[in-house]
Parts: sequence; C-alpha cells; structure tokens
Amino acid sequence: MVEAFMALVHRAGEWIASMPEVLDLIEKWWKVAAAVFLLSLYFRDFARCYRLLRVMRRGRDGDDRLSVVLTILRIAVPRFPDILNRELFERVRMRVEHEMFPPTPQIDLARFQSPTSRKLRTVPGEEAGAQRVKLYLAALAKWKRGLPKIYKGDPTIKVANAAEVNAHFAEMDRYFDVLHDFGVEEDGKYFICPIEIDRGFITPLHLLTGLLIEFNQKWGNVLSAFNRDANQAIRALGASGGDIREIQMFIYTCWLLWGPSIPVCGCERSDARFRSIQYGFGDENNSLEVVGAATRIDPLMKELIEKTKRHIASATEPGKRDAVRLPMALPVTVRGRLRLSDTIGLDPRDTNALPNTALTSWKGGADRRPVLYISTIKAGKGASAYESVNVGEISLEEGAVRSKYYSAYLWIAFVMMEEQGGAFIPLSQTRDGKSRPWTDLVPFFEHGNLADAESLAYGKAQLAIKVAEALVRVTEALPEDTRTRFVFACSIDDPGCNGGGEPLFAGWQGGALVRDLVRARIEALAAQGDPAYAKLLASGVVIFEPDGAAWRAAHAYSACALPDHVARHYHTMDEEAVLEG
Repeated sequence: MVEAFMALVHRAGEWIASMPEVLDLIEKWWKVAAAVFLLSLYFRDFARCYRLLRVMRRGRDGDDRLSVVLTILRIAVPRFPDILNRELFERVRMRVEHEMFPPTPQIDLARFQSPTSRKLRTVPGEEAGAQRVKLYLAALAKWKRGLPKIYKGDPTIKVANAAEVNAHFAEMDRYFDVLHDFGVEEDGKYFICPIEIDRGFITPLHLLTGLLIEFNQKWGNVLSAFNRDANQAIRALGASGGDIREIQMFIYTCWLLWGPSIPVCGCERSDARFRSIQYGFGDENNSLEVVGAATRIDPLMKELIEKTKRHIASATEPGKRDAVRLPMALPVTVRGRLRLSDTIGLDPRDTNALPNTALTSWKGGADRRPVLYISTIKAGKGASAYESVNVGEISLEEGAVRSKYYSAYLWIAFVMMEEQGGAFIPLSQTRDGKSRPWTDLVPFFEHGNLADAESLAYGKAQLAIKVAEALVRVTEALPEDTRTRFVFACSIDDPGCNGGGEPLFAGWQGGALVRDLVRARIEALAAQGDPAYAKLLASGVVIFEPDGAAWRAAHAYSACALPDHVARHYHTMDEEAVLEG
C-alpha cells in the first residue's frame, strides 16, 4: 500500500516536472500565499495601506479593490523584511505621494477620450492634438515605470511649477486628513518624499489671501458688512464724507478680495527663528509659502539678489551700472517637504519658531494653503529645546531665464486719521471710540509684473500717477479747516514698521519705493504751477514720512499688522451677521 502511494507521488512529480508552466504557477501561488500569510500577521498595516490607497485613488484609474490590493502586494512581496519591520505603510505613503503628481497633459484630454471608456484615442483633423496626446502617454508610461524605483533610489517628486502644487491641494488635503484619522502624529504632518519644483518665482512677500475664499463662502455676510461700514457717517470728512467712505470701503474690499501680498519684515510681529516667503508661478495667487530657518533663508535671499545684480551689471554699459534696475521676484528651483498650513500652530514648536504674521494668516480653514519646508523643526538635544534640520534648498534656475512674468498687486496704503492737539486718532475711533481698522485703511493698487525690472518700474510709475491724482481729488472734497490726515501706512515695497531703517531683505524692493514716487509726482506738478497739487502739498493732509505721534499711530497699520486686522474683520463680520439674523 505504501509502495503504491509512493509510486503515485513519484509519477505525479514526474508529470509536474514535465510541465514547467505548472511549476511557475505553483511558485507564483506560493509567493502570493506567503505574502498573504505575512500580511495577515500585520493586518493593521495592510488595512491602513488599503484604506489610504482607496481614498486617494477615488475617481481615478486603479481605484477598484483588486487594483489596490495588487499595488500593495507589488510593494510588499519583494520586500518581506520591510514588512517585518513595519515599513509597508511608509512605502505605500511614498507611492501615494508620487501618485498625486503624475505628468501634466498639455492638452484637454477629455476631447480625446472614448465616450465609453477612459482610454485615449485620436480625433480626425487634430494632428497637433494627437501628437500631444502621444507625448503625454509616453511621459505617463515613463513615470509609471519609475514608481517602483522610489524605494531604493531618489524618492524626490518632480513637479514642473508651483501652480501644479496648488492644483493638487484637494488631494493633499484628503491625504493629511486620512493620516490624521489614523493617528499618525509627527510623521503625518509632512510628506515623506521631498518635492522639487522646477519653475517658480521667489520673493520676500506673504500672500494675504483672506477674503478671496471668504467671499466665495459668505457673500451675504460680506455684502452686509460692506453696506454697514460704507454707511457710517464720519463727521471729520465733512459733507463729502459719505462719498469718501463709500470709495474707501470699495477699494479696500476689492483689494483684499483678490489677496494682495505684504512685505516680510523683521520687526517684533514678524521676526522669528523661521521665515516664511512666497514662491509662485504666473501670479501671486498661484503661490505657496516656503519656510526655513532664518539663518538659512536670509543669506540665501541675499545671495540670490546679489548674484542677479552681478548678472545684470555684466550686461550693462559701464557708465550706466549704478542705475541697474532689479526685479522683486527671481526665478528659482525649490526643493523641500510639503505640509498644509492648518497643521502649523497646533504644535508649540511651530508657534515658537514661526512669525506671527504667518500663523495669523494660516489659522482656520479659510486660509489653508500648501507650505514647503526647506528646514524642519525637530526636537533638539542642545541648549535649545528645538533645532532646525535642513531638508531642502533654493537655487536660481539653471541656464537662461525661461520667463519674466510673475504678476501681483503693486499697492500703497494710507490710514485716515484726525489730528487732535498733536495726537493722531484713526477716524473709526472718532465716531464712537470703537476701533474698526479696516474702515481706516485706504489702499491704492495696480496690477504689475514683479519678475521684470522694466515692467515693474512702469507699473510703479503708473500707480504713483493714480495715487497722486486720487489724493488731489480727496483733498478738494475736504473742508478747508480739515484736521483729517492721510498718513502713509505701508506698501508692497515698504512694510512701514521700521521707521526708515534698513529693510530685512535689502535689494528686493524693486528700485524706487512707491511712496517716494507718489511724493515726487505731487512735488513736481506743484512746482510746475498746478494749483490743485500746490494746494495738496501746502495743506499737510498727506503725511509721507510719519514721525513721533503720527508714526506711532500709523505703526498699528503697518503691513505686518494687516493679518490681525483681516482676522478681526472676519470675526466682526460673523458676529454682526448673527446679531442681524
């Protein structure tokens, strides 16, 4: 009986050996079975990986259950030791981070998709489009082939420009929400993989996004607040006070609606161990924040502007090099680690290290934005409780500059005050003693190009003409014995808080300050005999160089204070909407 059984086993072995495809099948199934067994031992990690992939792939290719399981197995099977070391979830996170940034098609793919499937097809008469589809598919195939290499080679995510990062904000938001649900703490705040953004412009500004999103969410509240503030009577403005108030509230609201950028300064409100500066592509609203240790950011920015100055001077006639014009934004490549702003400020390490202006802007869901760290804040062992660790870099784009276009609001703001016996009181406080700073600030703005020195100079000159004319018209509308003053508060190239001292980022102001251009325009026309400008100059209504009491009063409206004013505006807007409702 035993001999018969052994003979049967022997013949079965010979039969299997004669069929190599059966051996391959057994070997494959054995690997799968072994993988499933190990995964069952570490079901929690597998379950987290599965859920993360399903959530992140929702609505995309590969979002079905089988594809998700196969992706996890392809990551896990060749790396059993990693599974044993509980590294599977980390590897899947790396995969998810890369899948957020596939190659971007340079064409509307919907026009080339089959109506019955997601597959791309050619369209008759669209040869150029068909060629772009072909190039996109080739880039996509190359990108997919490179995904398995991210675990052993360079894990860096490569992105074409800063706008593409913002385009994937919703996916990043979903990603960090899932990590939060899983209870992933320290490692869940940042991307695991570094990201390198090839093209963008760096500038020492901070985007004051605020109302741009708030308007979309709360049009009713905003319009009610606008009407309420615009209808406030201010005795000091005289008979034309209603018109002036209406204009002030309109231009202030419009200015904030599109999100201006304020200069980064080194005063008490903004100075910190870490800096936050702007990096964008195309326009300031297509920007993200770059954060790094001040000891790293400051010398990097100085080196960038000095190198640019040398490059421009070398191509300028020797006799004209003293008049070299510089832009306010430079093309750079940036590498760092991504996180979202609403995870910042919850940790005392962030609160103690980051500038108050940034923390105030980033509070709440309305101003969530991507933040790219080139230095991270880690627990330290030395005298300081925390230390910075370099995780990225900023470098000028190699070769010729590909673009000289980065648009933003060029702006200057004055604060309306009443002079009373040497004291300067914001107009909102002269009505009922209550401060409403957003009703005191009068901004003037012009869209300009920060990346090109000549375009920037032209934009500033146009803004100066506009502001000078507006100030003349306002002065004409005021009573002869007016005590109203328009005191310079701040501008895109001057935070207004350093009292004429050296700016934090010297050389990045883009030539002559807007304030000086406005004053020069008024003085020139007054000298030419224009009576309206002569009257404005003699009236003392406009104060370009506030000092003493005027400076102390205007300091509360400097650029670094604007995030606080905007936050307070939101709060008041919501409170009054509840009272009216």
